[in-house]
Parts: sequence; structure tokens; C-alpha cells
Amino acid sequence: MFLRLLLKFLGANPQTLIVNLVYKHSDVVISPFSFIFPNIYWRGHLIEMSGVCAIVGYAIAAFIVFKILRIFARD
Repeated sequence: MFLRLLLKFLGANPQTLIVNLVYKHSDVVISPFSFIFPNIYWRGHLIEMSGVCAIVGYAIAAFIVFKILRIFARD
């Protein structure tokens, strides 16, 4: 997801093979977070907010899962 954000920010050509593969495979992970917030343009660069939301959302989900696993592992 970080690579996708970086490529979008730098304006990488989506028609090249590697960039296209990154976008295609990360679409599945980012799609639940699409259209939560609009994209932001900062100094002419795109900041894809669905990618940022996905990173934050999955980090929160992982934190919760690890906390739950830690509670059950104490038994």
C-alpha cells in the first residue's frame, strides 16, 4: 500500500507493467476504503486518501486482533 501511495504521489505512468501490477493487486485491498474521503492534491501531487485510510484502518484492525490474541494467550 505504501508503494501504491508513493507511485500515485509521484505520478507514475499506470500503463507501465510494474505500476499497473501494483495498482491492480492493491485495488482489492484498498477498495473497502474507496470514497471515504476525497483525494487531495498537494503541490501538484496526488495524495490518495483511500490508500491512507486503508493503511490506518488495517493498522487499527491488526492492533485489535493482537490485543484479543494476547488476552486469550494468557490462559
